[in-house]
Amino acid sequence: MHQIPDEKSGKMTPDEITERINAMLLAPLTWIFDDSISKTNTLVLVVLLFSTCLIGDGTLSYIYNTHYWTRAGIDSATRGLIALWSWALVENVNFDRYKLLNCLLCAVLSVSIDLDHFYAAGSFDIKTAVNLPDRPPLHLTTIIPVVCAILWILGMVLKVRYLQKLSLIFLTAVFSHHIRDATSEGLWLAPFSNTHVEYWTYVAVTMLIPVLVRKVYIRFLPGKKVLTSSGDTVAVVPTIFNAKC
Repeated sequence: MHQIPDEKSGKMTPDEITERINAMLLAPLTWIFDDSISKTNTLVLVVLLFSTCLIGDGTLSYIYNTHYWTRAGIDSATRGLIALWSWALVENVNFDRYKLLNCLLCAVLSVSIDLDHFYAAGSFDIKTAVNLPDRPPLHLTTIIPVVCAILWILGMVLKVRYLQKLSLIFLTAVFSHHIRDATSEGLWLAPFSNTHVEYWTYVAVTMLIPVLVRKVYIRFLPGKKVLTSSGDTVAVVPTIFNAKC
């Protein structure tokens, strides 16, 4: 039997203490994101995103002298997971299969950027691909706003909202990749010089990306409300399967 709180003593029951602690942990998430998120899901995803940055980078430092393909695999897995968790935070994923497909798309885009190493090397030799004299083309950071703007405008003109959503997925995937590279090679901001980024700045920016992208997502891509057969009103967000909604 739970203790009944004594108004004079001000004591709280164990349940009330648990609720107070949960409120202290989860309340900041509402302030950072918005009221419509699932706070528990968001807290888990924030921890996963932060842990992936630290564990992935720490593992690479630990196995620095390991075989090239092993390092490349761990590096790509880290990039993919960072992008996946980031978009999951943007879209407030709750195991909806369409949202999960968008998360996977974000991860694939982030990992695929490194294919330009092989293109620039003109070979599938991993040692040559990772020791290029110059940065490969998809690592040009100034191309990100150009591609995002083109996709967004096309979505508006063609009335295909998924293209607008795709621009945000592209931004999340590519910029999270570039900001991670910037700790060693800097952001390639042609025609300007490269900008080096400190490690903890990269981690902070990585955590900030889904927050800012979600603000844009909620502001410009709100889900269309539909009435279900059960009489409930639900939001249908634009996906590749209902692109024009």
